Amino acid sequence: MEDEENDKEVNMGDIDFRLRNDAGKIRKLLQSSKAVSYKDITMLKLILSSGLYPQFGVADEHNNYKSGCDQLFHARVKPFNVLHPNSIFASQPEILQLDSLDILDIPGFTNKNPPSSKHQMLVYISLLETHKPYLTSSIRVPILPVILLFSHTLETNAHVSRIISDRWLELRFADKEEGQNQLLKAVMLRKQWLKLLNLKLEMAGNTIRNDKVSVAEQQEIESQLSKNLVDFVHNDTVYSVKRLLPADLKVAYVGRNYGYVEDVKNPLDAEFEPSMHPEKGGMLLTENVNYNCLVDQGDEGNAMDLISWKCPLCKEEREFTVLERIGHYARCYGKQELSKLREQLREQDDVNRKKDGKSKEFLCQNCNQTLFLSPVEFLKHKRTCKPG
Repeated sequence: MEDEENDKEVNMGDIDFRLRNDAGKIRKLLQSSKAVSYKDITMLKLILSSGLYPQFGVADEHNNYKSGCDQLFHARVKPFNVLHPNSIFASQPEILQLDSLDILDIPGFTNKNPPSSKHQMLVYISLLETHKPYLTSSIRVPILPVILLFSHTLETNAHVSRIISDRWLELRFADKEEGQNQLLKAVMLRKQWLKLLNLKLEMAGNTIRNDKVSVAEQQEIESQLSKNLVDFVHNDTVYSVKRLLPADLKVAYVGRNYGYVEDVKNPLDAEFEPSMHPEKGGMLLTENVNYNCLVDQGDEGNAMDLISWKCPLCKEEREFTVLERIGHYARCYGKQELSKLREQLREQDDVNRKKDGKSKEFLCQNCNQTLFLSPVEFLKHKRTCKPG
C-alpha cells in the first residue's frame, strides 16, 4: 500500500521541467543526438580521439598469454598499465586481440609484430593510479587512421614503408605504396579539418563579411570531410605496430645534414616550403611530416630511386621517384574527389528540384543529359548548351 501511495505522489520537479521546456523540442533533441549508424559511431570515436590525444594505449605484445585483469597496455606517457576491473575489456579481453585469421603471413614480418589490417588501440579518459595504474573509461579505435590523423609528428623513411609517430610507435607497411597513399590522405584530411575549424572560429568571432557564404562553405566541407573520414577509417591497409624503446630511437634517424632532397616539389602541400630538420635530418614537407629522416633497414631503397609505376586513376605509366609518384597520385586523387563532389551536389540539386512542383524532367539532345528544370530554365539551358 505504501508503494502505491508513493507512485501516486506528484513529482513537482518533473512538472516544473515540462512547463519550462517544449516537449517537442526535447524529443527532437533526443532523436538528433542518438548515434544510429556506423558513420555516427565512427565520427564520435574520431572526435573523442582528437580531444584525448595522446591518451592512447597499445597492447603489450604478450597479452595473448594473459588473462583480462593481467593484460598490459602501454601509453605514451606511462608504460605497463592494466585495464580497470569494471571495464568491458577486462571481462572480455578477446575483443582487443588479433584473431589468427586476421594475421597475414608476409615475408619480413615477425610473430612478435604481426602484419594485419585489424590492429586496435585504446583511447582512455584518465589514468587511475592506486597499487596499479589503471586505464579508465576507454574505447577501442583502429590504430592506423587515428595515429596518422592526430600525431604531432610523423617521420618516414625514403619509401614511406615505415612511419614513426611521436617517437613512440612505429608503423611498418606491407605495401609501401599503401603507406604513401595513407600518409597523403591523412595530410589532406588534416588540412580539410583545419580549414573547417578556422571557418567555425571566424564565425564565432564575427570576423567574416558574408555569413551565408561561410555557412554554405562549412556545410559543404562538413559533408565531404565526414564521408572522407569514414572512408579513411574503414580501409584494409596491412601493417605492423611496434612500441619503440629508447635504444630503438638512438639508431632510428639519419642525423643532421642527411636525407634532404634538393630541387623537388612538395607533393603534400604546395604552399609549404620544404626544409631540413636541424637534428634528425630528412625534409619537413608539412608542420607534422618529416620525410626521409629514418635510417633504411635492409633493401628499402633511397629517395631518388626510379620506380616503374602505373597510376590506377589516370592509367599513365612511367618511371617516378617516390615524391614524384606521391605528387602525381595527389593530383589525380584530388581531381577524382572534386568530380565526386560535383556529382553529389548535382544529385542533391536534382532531388531538391524533384520536390519542387515547378520542375520537370527534360532530356537535352545537345549534351545528352537528363535535367530537372522548370520549362523556362530548360529553354535557357538549350540556348547556352553546346553539343557534347
